[in-house]
Amino acid sequence: MRYFPTQALNFAFNDLYKSVLLAKLNRNEVIGDFIRTRLSVDVGTHKANRDYTGFMDCLKKTVRADGVLGLYRGFFISIQTYFIYRAVYFGMYDTIRQFVEEDKRNLHFVSSFLIAQVCLLI
Repeated sequence: MRYFPTQALNFAFNDLYKSVLLAKLNRNEVIGDFIRTRLSVDVGTHKANRDYTGFMDCLKKTVRADGVLGLYRGFFISIQTYFIYRAVYFGMYDTIRQFVEEDKRNLHFVSSFLIAQVCLLI
């Protein structure tokens, strides 16, 4: 349910992504993903056996144990795979789009949507 709207909006905001890519890296969105991952992995049989009681507890314990850089553990490999995937994804989209219509601004929404679906299938 969460994946489909994300993919649909990727192409709608393709040009916006290109212009604000570095700005996004400077925000703290990565920390929230890291903490959510830590909490989802912290599954004990009982609540008493878990390492973290909540989001803020996980954040505090991680910073206390590993410092602020501990919040970015695994980020480098994650961002590498993300960039490779997105480069192929949008590169295919732009390439196919050039073959379909010479004037990109006049490309009909349905045509653009179908090109996006082809890129998703490949």
